[in-house]
Amino acid sequence: MLGRDEFMHRLPEIRCPSLVIHGSADQAFDLATANGLAAALGDCRGLVVIDGAAHAPNTTHPEPVNRALREFLERTP
Repeated sequence: MLGRDEFMHRLPEIRCPSLVIHGSADQAFDLATANGLAAALGDCRGLVVIDGAAHAPNTTHPEPVNRALREFLERTP
């Protein structure tokens, strides 16, 4: 991760609908970073914070993540 190319400046180029999912106990990225990611994306439709989840909420909290994804897909044409 430390040696990867910086990509944040390119987020506005992503113009498809997107959703940011963030774990409230994520120690790698704080909520401010998740908010910045959501704000920088070209067509972000929301930020969902999964209570108690760490950096990989899809593996530790699949039910709320799947619910958020389902709702996002249902309201996105």
